[in-house]
Amino acid sequence: MSAGAPRASAQSPDLEAVVVLEGGKLMLYLDRYASNEPLADAQVEIESGAIKAHAARIAPGVFAAEAGALASPGKHALTLVVQAGELNDLLTVTLEVAPVS
Repeated sequence: MSAGAPRASAQSPDLEAVVVLEGGKLMLYLDRYASNEPLADAQVEIESGAIKAHAARIAPGVFAAEAGALASPGKHALTLVVQAGELNDLLTVTLEVAPVS
């Protein structure tokens, strides 16, 4: 993860998530809350208003999606839809992207 990159985090009783905006991509780091074990096999969608993106798994617990309009300055409310086996979870975060100065 890049230091100083826009980021947001969320947790539920089952999961912890960190979303980081890096190089035009939304990087998503997911682990199980109780054990801190990376969530290896999951289907993840990132939703914000009319935007829906499928996050591709790039390593155990690490997923990536094109940021598109979510890379523009402002506050972006995101819903993370996570399905892994019998686990189904929704996490909400707000990613704040500062204007480039």
